Amino acid sequence: MKQFSLVDKPNFANEKLMMIEIKFKTIVVFVFLILTQSCAVFKGRQELDMQPFSDNTNVLFNEAMKISRPFQFKSLSTYTDITAYTSIKQKSLPLIHALKGIVYYSNQLVAISNSSMSENGKNDQLAKYLSDAFERVKHKERMDSIGLSYSQVEFSLGEIRKAETYREGIEASDPIINTIVLSLSDRLDEIEALIGEVIVSFDANIYNDTKATIDNYITLKKLQNSTQKKITQLYYAQSIDASYIDSLIISDHSIVPYLKKERSLEQADYDTAEELLFKRLANIDTMLRQLDDDKKEYMDMKEEISRWHSQVDEKISIARNAIIVWSQSHKNLGKGIEVPPLIGIDSFLELVKPTLNKAVDTVVL
Repeated sequence: MKQFSLVDKPNFANEKLMMIEIKFKTIVVFVFLILTQSCAVFKGRQELDMQPFSDNTNVLFNEAMKISRPFQFKSLSTYTDITAYTSIKQKSLPLIHALKGIVYYSNQLVAISNSSMSENGKNDQLAKYLSDAFERVKHKERMDSIGLSYSQVEFSLGEIRKAETYREGIEASDPIINTIVLSLSDRLDEIEALIGEVIVSFDANIYNDTKATIDNYITLKKLQNSTQKKITQLYYAQSIDASYIDSLIISDHSIVPYLKKERSLEQADYDTAEELLFKRLANIDTMLRQLDDDKKEYMDMKEEISRWHSQVDEKISIARNAIIVWSQSHKNLGKGIEVPPLIGIDSFLELVKPTLNKAVDTVVL
């Protein structure tokens, strides 16, 4: 039987440490494999993720539809031919067409991406689509209106065709897209600057057409207020201080025959003057009521100006936000922003947690 000396006696503590080390290395390898497999998945999925861009395109389409709906004029329908309004309308139409054009372009990007063509084929198709689109706006004035030149367009189209991948082809179109986006922003600024001029023009035309009625209404309201004041003066003269009669007579000569007498005024005199003033007040009220329809029409026109202004402001805000979101989405697409990981860090920790817990338990034991 073999005898063990103190030198070659088995070291169970060292063996236990070795086992822990082996398990720990196993865990490290396991984690490494998961990470490398995940990275392989991530790397394999670095093709264009068109879904976010497609979603933003749908948003842009919906917003473009909202913007393109014309304001329904009713009370102001006779004033829609004024110069200021026709000017803002003319500046708005190209903007609406441009937004719709961006939607068509975006849908084309997605369609090309989903096709079975090669990367070069996709870039050729993208360049052809853009070339055909610009052929339709070949008039120099229309090109200038969006800040583009033929040389700039031709250079970008050449860069798209030379790109090795479809992503790089989309990235090469960024100069064109950025110029168009800036042009749209400038056009929105121009439209916004015209709003005040349109409102002033509407107001001026309304006032010119309703001036006689407005003046009549103002005159009647002043007469109504002064008559009410005279009734109050008459009441004070009768019940508080008779000297109020003097100021009343001075301000209204029509009641002199009823109040300016040699003798002291009697109750019947006051009643007669009061009846005269109340009758006048009733006549004024009748005339004001006859202007109710004119007043309502005037107020409807003023209210419609306010609603038009509010809607234009809202449309400009919608357009700005939609353009910003879409252009950033297009830029991200061209830069090849990675799709979200298939396995998030929380899911990964849940996956390895049992093994890690077991390792800790082993070390503690």
